[in-house]
Amino acid sequence: MTPGDDTTAILILDLSVRDNQFIRDHRTQSLAARLSEAGHGVVVAQGVVSGEQDLAALTRFVSQRRFDPVVLVHAWDRKLIASTRSGMQGTSTLVRLTDGVVAALDDDFDFVVDDDGLLALLGGAEPADGGAWKPTTAAQLRAHGPDPRVANPGTVVEWVSLGGDVDGGTGDSARATISGPSPGCPFLLDTRANPIYEDVELDPQRIQTRGCSFCLDNFGAYTVSSEADTVAAWMGQIRTIRAERPDTREFLLTDERPHPYLPAFFRALHDEADMAPVELLIKSRIDWLLEYADGELSEAARIAEKRGDVLHLYLVGFENFDQFHLDLFNKGVSVADNVAAIEKIRELGKRFSRSFQYQRLRAHGIVLFTPWTEPDHLIANAQVMREVGFDEFRADALDTRLRLYPRVPLHSKAEQEGLLVDAFSSGRPDRATEQGYDASVPWRFADARTEAVFQLARALGENAHSELLGDGDVLELAARFVLRWPKLADAIDLLYPAFVATVGDPASHRDADRMRRTIDAGAVYALIFDRELEGIEAGLKKVALKEGVLAGQAEQYACIYRAMGFSSAVASLQGAGLDNGDGAVDDSQSHAIVAVASDDACLAEALRLNMAIHDSRDGREQAIRRMGELLGYPTCCVAAFAADDDQSDNLALERRPFLRAPDKVLNPLNNRLAMNASLISHHLCTPDCAESALHAKALLERVESVSPSTAHWMRDRLAGDRLVLSYDADVELCGAWGDTGYEVQSAVAIGVGAQAALWSKTQSFTLDADGVALTLTGGSTTRIPTPNPLLVTPSRPMAAAALAAISQVSALAPAQDSMMTRPQSGGGSSGAHAAPASADALDLQAAARFLFACFGAADTPVQLDDGVIVVAVARSHSKPGFDIELTDAVGSRLRAYVIRSADGVPAYARTQSLSLAYYDPERDGNAPAPAQIERMMDAVCAGMTAGDDDALNALFDE
Repeated sequence: MTPGDDTTAILILDLSVRDNQFIRDHRTQSLAARLSEAGHGVVVAQGVVSGEQDLAALTRFVSQRRFDPVVLVHAWDRKLIASTRSGMQGTSTLVRLTDGVVAALDDDFDFVVDDDGLLALLGGAEPADGGAWKPTTAAQLRAHGPDPRVANPGTVVEWVSLGGDVDGGTGDSARATISGPSPGCPFLLDTRANPIYEDVELDPQRIQTRGCSFCLDNFGAYTVSSEADTVAAWMGQIRTIRAERPDTREFLLTDERPHPYLPAFFRALHDEADMAPVELLIKSRIDWLLEYADGELSEAARIAEKRGDVLHLYLVGFENFDQFHLDLFNKGVSVADNVAAIEKIRELGKRFSRSFQYQRLRAHGIVLFTPWTEPDHLIANAQVMREVGFDEFRADALDTRLRLYPRVPLHSKAEQEGLLVDAFSSGRPDRATEQGYDASVPWRFADARTEAVFQLARALGENAHSELLGDGDVLELAARFVLRWPKLADAIDLLYPAFVATVGDPASHRDADRMRRTIDAGAVYALIFDRELEGIEAGLKKVALKEGVLAGQAEQYACIYRAMGFSSAVASLQGAGLDNGDGAVDDSQSHAIVAVASDDACLAEALRLNMAIHDSRDGREQAIRRMGELLGYPTCCVAAFAADDDQSDNLALERRPFLRAPDKVLNPLNNRLAMNASLISHHLCTPDCAESALHAKALLERVESVSPSTAHWMRDRLAGDRLVLSYDADVELCGAWGDTGYEVQSAVAIGVGAQAALWSKTQSFTLDADGVALTLTGGSTTRIPTPNPLLVTPSRPMAAAALAAISQVSALAPAQDSMMTRPQSGGGSSGAHAAPASADALDLQAAARFLFACFGAADTPVQLDDGVIVVAVARSHSKPGFDIELTDAVGSRLRAYVIRSADGVPAYARTQSLSLAYYDPERDGNAPAPAQIERMMDAVCAGMTAGDDDALNALFDE
């Protein structure tokens, strides 16, 4: 097109909201050819319009020349329409092109027409309404002849690219598209015979009742073309496209049922010697896939393999893995059929690995959310999706939701049941705006809880580690969470923070790994279960104290608990009242305690008692005892805690019941250290405390009433042996004490980073006050330094060696315990002042662990050669201004010098025998690359000192 050309032309805007989509077919080409043959000047502009800059470019393009009319092939939102009109001159007419489909924005156009209607409009006649559904018979289809969409564009048509990943100047989008001579779909099951629609008025003169109940591509009739005609049509279009774009390899075939003709097509390719290899993208229904997989599809893949062609099954309409929805969609298949199809597809992929593909585009059909979807439907979907590994077949399944148009039976059902609304809810826009289809009709969920599940699932999906949590995992977590706390459906903005407060943060690798392990064990409900809140609801307690909440989030947490139906308020801003190991309470006010209560009266009393406990010595013991009553703790355990000089929440208190009553056996129900399974939130008086076990039993029965499988899993976890290295690192064990120590049958290490590989090879280990000595496969040994490791063996007496390890005072204990204050429900963990180590001898690993503890690193340190360790330091844990002294094997004093960047985050620390390189994820982005690590090592070897701030920090910038 030449800017400034005064000739008026017809502009057809064939636009996409994303590149590389599957929406376009040859209709635009066919229409452009017909208009050109009728003597009209035609400009077809294709491109991606997805943001404000693209919209502005569209306006400029339309304004460059006089167009009348301007035709939009797809119109997904008002911004697109407004930007188009802004560029139109004079009396230009804006037209939406359609074929019997009414869209939500039709009132914004001057005309809504089909191809014939546009030609009538240009001829001065009043066009028929293109959005009106026109029933079609097979005889009419036969009389009409081959589908005009297979026609090739006329040579006088101007093709223009508006940007995006679209090839300009040749008359087609980046994804070449071909079609056969048989339009529509041969699946003609009548929705009116479906029991789900027996009370829905479906007028076949107004509604397309045959086929899938959401489909816009079914004409209600179908004609079968011959194999020769079909293959000739496909081959002719491929030759035309190749003539224009010789390098085109991938061709999207729009035919609904191409299966019978595929062997002949690939034979035709094989016989055409000068035809370069072709990758053919096809779609399929489930029933047709199962029908043709072992016949025509296998034969086609076998033939394709001979010359490097590929049959790509890019879209299979699974649609749902819940039978109600498959029936709602009038699919005519079962969930078992869907599962069988996945197995068959994978089988074909293995048999024809070079010529059959199905997973590269991950675009297979799924619609998880409809107006009738309930949380239980989503759980059913999630479980099958996880079982079959559906993430291999579909990306972004959590975003999928139904698009409704007046032509389809589902619209009639939603309209009759009052589920249509004026606008989509906030956070759930029209799916058409995300995909580039014509704007659809707004609807609401019949079950308000489903809106909450959708919003939460999307938020979790955006934040979760995708390598750990798939769409099915996220979907079930969201659905079960909303089912457990349905009142949060009225507080959508609090849903995600409520999930993090109760279940954990999917953005945290450790939390996501914990979720992954629990889900794999079939105990998803254990993640949703909050023993404190459940205890209040069960009447086992009146109050819970959520400690370790970041001060800036405390009021939000109180709002969350109120939205759940409890009384709640921030109790204190005193560093959560947690002892840092040296007897001093952190006064930084970085953390808070949030009180949760059954009613306002209990909340008020708890707030008063909390103040008395932390602010006064007079009456403190009495206040502790009364608070213990409100918290539902046994009087014996409260008395033991009140009499204890150390009332901080640290590993010392975990060891104390065993030291207090070494002859008592730990009741599995009292096991506080089983991740995701612990039922006890208070510190025990003795390991066998009967009252504590009764409390735990009542909570376990609540779990069993909802999820027997989870209760069974929790019992197993509570009964299992566990070695606790810190509150963040432990090992699940199966084994027994023997002649060489604890003899390991299996070990699963959690939170130990690179040490996990050691535990997987461990045959046995011994304990002492300063660590764990491992004997590995092959007889080699290694040592993990950690203070007073705690090995619990529920239902069996604690072994003498295990008891001795916690009875002696470890040289590492002051520093390690100060770091390892227990993270509380509600998120966060307490900070830690650095304390000098008092050991006479510390090896390199011990020194590394000590520094790692003092700085509160977020991840396990990575040991490199030459004593260099890379540690990720979370900003919230950085501690200003202190030196750390270590003692080496010969008693000489070593000092770690801490260099700080401009924002106060530790950037580098150095000792005479130990070098640490730090980076801050929020400041520096991803972990240092190997080349950066090598430069840091070189710098250390070159003697770089504390005065080299700029040089050291520059290592991260290279």
